[in-house]
Amino acid sequence: MRAMHMRTVILSPLVLLGAGCGAGNLTPPTPPVAACVPASPSEFAYVLNGDAVSMYTVDSCTGALIPTTPASVATGTRPQEPGPESMVADPGGEFVYVANLVSNASDQATISMYTVDASSGVLTPTTPATVPTGFFPQGITIHPSGKFV
Repeated sequence: MRAMHMRTVILSPLVLLGAGCGAGNLTPPTPPVAACVPASPSEFAYVLNGDAVSMYTVDSCTGALIPTTPASVATGTRPQEPGPESMVADPGGEFVYVANLVSNASDQATISMYTVDASSGVLTPTTPATVPTGFFPQGITIHPSGKFV
């Protein structure tokens, strides 16, 4: 039993000496990492979620999505309807548009329109909140100039 204790005492100084002298450690020390500075202005993410758009602020340091308050906004469809098909934001980040299928059997489809609050990312329906599109709006895009949807 005493020999085992002695072995531990002898090995411990060798390990400390080896680490202190750099023996076996040929890689240079890692420089300290600078603290992340959050992006300014803030960045936002939007997700079609059933009959709503979920809204998030993007943590530019970690990539985490943080729900806004409120966390979602309605698209103008009802849960039993097919709902939103696609979504797009204008190049300036001022507006978001959602193509809503509404019904496969009628021409009641719409486009929901929102303004983006530049500081919080919260979407607010415009007036009017939707415009009719006719049958099957299956995609939506914006001209690069931002002038046409």
